[in-house]
Amino acid sequence: MADIYDELEEVKNRYEIEKYDELREEYQIDLSYLKCYNTNKMEINDWFKKFWKIFQKVILEAMVYNTNKKR
Repeated sequence: MADIYDELEEVKNRYEIEKYDELREEYQIDLSYLKCYNTNKMEINDWFKKFWKIFQKVILEAMVYNTNKKR
């Protein structure tokens, strides 16, 4: 778990340095930075909406299956 945190922290640091300090045109993207990448402002295309609906159904079925199997 610490490895993932360290990698995400590195992405955040590179993003801040490349975008704000070095003012690069192309820079590391950090989607966790909600000020620049707010999901409420993003358009979600139809393909992703369909995918997400199917994905949620599959995950829910897997969770119910696992719960029933434990009993």
